[in-house]
Amino acid sequence: MTTPETSETVGGMALHLGQLTRCKMIATDGVLTIEQHGICCPIDHLSMKRADRGVTVTDPSGQMHLDLVEHLFSALGGLGIRSGIRIQTEDRELPLLDGGSLQWAKALRKLRIPSSAPTMRIVGTGTITVGASTYELMEADSYDYGVSIDIKHAQILETTSQWNGSASDFIDRIASARTFGFMNEAAALRETSRARGANLKDVVVLCDDGSSISDPKPMPDECVRHKLLDLIGDWNLWAGLPLGKIRAHRPGHQANYEAARRSISEGLVQRVGTR
Repeated sequence: MTTPETSETVGGMALHLGQLTRCKMIATDGVLTIEQHGICCPIDHLSMKRADRGVTVTDPSGQMHLDLVEHLFSALGGLGIRSGIRIQTEDRELPLLDGGSLQWAKALRKLRIPSSAPTMRIVGTGTITVGASTYELMEADSYDYGVSIDIKHAQILETTSQWNGSASDFIDRIASARTFGFMNEAAALRETSRARGANLKDVVVLCDDGSSISDPKPMPDECVRHKLLDLIGDWNLWAGLPLGKIRAHRPGHQANYEAARRSISEGLVQRVGTR
């Protein structure tokens, strides 16, 4: 029987900063905690600070600022990890790695942290609308998350994707889906200091003529699978993924965050055992 590792360090180029960053994941007792420059904060106490092409979180004191957390948070949610780990970094942004969550998930798997029981659950049926995004929530005894998108592009042949809540399904099918963007937005993004570290291997770049200049080319369902990956990561920030059925149409980071917040404040999602 092999002895599990007590820590794993991952590093690489940061998508927005355009410089090398790294992160250490340490198996420990207690709740899931983020640490930056000596400031420690349980994930439940973090809040979203910005959500333009990536999610930045901050702690209640406003001293912590950590960007591009959604792919790591998606891996944590996909593996059902809610405790027993401390995420430690001295950088302002987590590395892009493979553009999805697969490298994060593989590193977490090496730590052999057991999955946690659900901490939140959907307790009724309702629809939350945030701008052009809609979220249908239904009570169920299992995880059943699905997304649909309206993006019209020759590289995007499939516009729906679902996840059944299993860690193996997340690793095998969802975690490898790379983040994506459009070539005609690149200049504007860089003017706002975003996407300075983008590359054509780990980011799917879609062009106006229907092509993609990325290598490898995107799979027909890769973009919608990444939207599902983002949904899992964004909702995981709010005290854990809620047990139940979610159908998100045209989801985005800001809309995901607001829909999750409202579902809790309106009583549609509650902590397990509160009813």
